[in-house]
Amino acid sequence: MRKIIGTLLMCGAASGVLAMASVAVAADEPAAAPTEVDELIVTAQKRSERLQDVPLSITAITESAIEAQGIDSFSDYIARTPGLHLSEDSTQSTFTVRGISASASADTTSATAGIYIDDYPVYDTWFRFASPDVRIFDVERIEVLRGPQGTLYGATSLSGSIRIITAKPDLSGFGAKLEATGATTDDGEASYSLNGALNIPLITDKLGVRAVAFARQDGGWVDNPVRGDSNVNTKTVYGGRLYVAADAGDGWNVLGSLMYQHDKADDQGATYYFPPAGRDSNDMNSRLPTVIESEFVVGTLSVDKELGEANLNVTATWAYNASDNVGDGTPIATAFGLPVLTPFDQPSRSRSKTLEARYTSDAGQPFRYVVGAYFNTRYRTLEQKAEQPLLAPFFGTGKIYDVYANQTATEYAVFGEATWAFAEQWEATAGLRVFKNNYRFNGIVSGLLNSFATPLTPSISHLETETTSATPRFSLSWKPDRNLNLYATISEGYRFGLTNYNSGANGGVPLEYDPDTLWNYELGAKISFLDGRANLNTAVYYMDWQDLQTSFRNTNGQAYITNAGDARSYGIESELLFRPTDAWEI
Repeated sequence: MRKIIGTLLMCGAASGVLAMASVAVAADEPAAAPTEVDELIVTAQKRSERLQDVPLSITAITESAIEAQGIDSFSDYIARTPGLHLSEDSTQSTFTVRGISASASADTTSATAGIYIDDYPVYDTWFRFASPDVRIFDVERIEVLRGPQGTLYGATSLSGSIRIITAKPDLSGFGAKLEATGATTDDGEASYSLNGALNIPLITDKLGVRAVAFARQDGGWVDNPVRGDSNVNTKTVYGGRLYVAADAGDGWNVLGSLMYQHDKADDQGATYYFPPAGRDSNDMNSRLPTVIESEFVVGTLSVDKELGEANLNVTATWAYNASDNVGDGTPIATAFGLPVLTPFDQPSRSRSKTLEARYTSDAGQPFRYVVGAYFNTRYRTLEQKAEQPLLAPFFGTGKIYDVYANQTATEYAVFGEATWAFAEQWEATAGLRVFKNNYRFNGIVSGLLNSFATPLTPSISHLETETTSATPRFSLSWKPDRNLNLYATISEGYRFGLTNYNSGANGGVPLEYDPDTLWNYELGAKISFLDGRANLNTAVYYMDWQDLQTSFRNTNGQAYITNAGDARSYGIESELLFRPTDAWEI
């Protein structure tokens, strides 16, 4: 532990020395003319402010960089962000921030890092069974917030948050853009994308609409010699977004939006890790394809009232997420001595309602704050079915596995953060989120995997819980001028404790597991130089993850979630953004 802390302090000291050196050099130089370089503005703290002023480790990717670099999906911007990793399996795209990884082999644990489209959390707080790969087209910027964001963003931000800020209607003028791409894959199918956006001011400066449409195909490259099929893992996505914005006068602004996205994967992308004789690393051996098809719909209504330099915002969101997954249950039937084709169906449906109201004070005052209230309710159903009638003569039933589960979860929260410039060059920030979660679960499990002796007798589970807790955040920053920000931050993130839908199965599966929490200790330096054309941002961190939720398996090999002690993650991250000219960015 002493070695770890010593290393972090040494890295932090090195960042501080570099920062002081930059300030000293700047002090010896004559005053430079005002730079015309556009500064990065983010809304990570629920208000517009310079990225360099925020006492958090943030990477922001601007609209111009997104378009110039062809960023179109989750995987496209992973390589551009330190400390961020993406894991993809047959049903989920899961982000890992600073090494804090969710269990990938069970469905009932929530993600450790949240995804937000504007203010809407894409991931289910209570169930991440399927997640859309949100199209990154016609967006203002992407913000990656590293470290727990439990105060302002809640339970899905244990280790960080990824925010996709979409482009809104421009009421002042007409605009349109069209983007098309194509690609080929060696020994695979072609890929393409077609995206378009149209902005129309219906009443100049008063009423306007913005429409976005997209379609994409990722060509398959995995072969399945068992079925005699080639390029089986093709993925297709299509959908769009529609916005209607109105300036009602007297500081009132209204924005309504509707988003739709359809995803389909023709088969999983898994291949041989150690190919057997006659196979290569681009082959797979499933007897039936794993088809994943999902629909994602989000409707939002947001009302803003400008109160001088302050702002009141109320946002209501309704969302629907449907996933139909059909996998290969043949290995299960084979384990029972009957190697015949057996599908494994996993349909899931989710509906959610979210309401958030927040008041943001004047950003130009020495004491500024954000306060708000939050409500979120989600209802989800899940089924898992594997049946092979040819097993009935041997076991009295062909039902291998039959699960029906539903969850209802409601979260109430109040939150706030306040920043006080208590002395020249010094600022302190304190934040707190107090929340209550009501959770109800009902599950019925039957079949041979549930009980060999009585496969038709269901195991019935019922659980109702209520949890109340709070998560804080504290920051202290020293800003001698606009080119240097040295800060220290302590923050906490959390995930709710949930249930295992397959509780009561053979070999023992517990009904519930407890919440887990994560404390983050961070030292950072944000430095601007060369008249604002270069930013060097560095952070060292130590993260203490307690009662972590992780995947185990019972004696029958069934996965479930339980709490398994503590873990630590520590390191250093640094990024340099350099814009030598208006046309170049490094």
